[in-house]
Amino acid sequence: ALAVEYTDGVGAVGGPVLEPGDSLQDRETVGRIQPNGEIVSNFDADDRCLVHHLRGTNMSFDVDLLRELGGFDPAYEGTAHYEDTDATYKVHRAGYDVVYTPEAVLEHYHPESERDLKAY
Repeated sequence: ALAVEYTDGVGAVGGPVLEPGDSLQDRETVGRIQPNGEIVSNFDADDRCLVHHLRGTNMSFDVDLLRELGGFDPAYEGTAHYEDTDATYKVHRAGYDVVYTPEAVLEHYHPESERDLKAY
């Protein structure tokens, strides 16, 4: 579902990230960085749209473009936070489309403890 979105001018594509048992929602705003710097995610939306950023759990890139733009910033170390926002926003700022498609749903389990992770 991600690959079919790569047409001329598309630099990154991603999709919904749902907890097991959750469903897609009707959302007005998805993947936006507001003028005041507020980051709006809503990566459970049910409509295809152009966005400013994607969630790292379910995103892809035109790899040549991402390399040309400097790739992921190494300043985001360890388990990182906002490295996904930074990389996809680079693509958006460079004038390429960043596409969110609900056709590419990913179910993402978040364990509450290490014991839960081992049991999963």
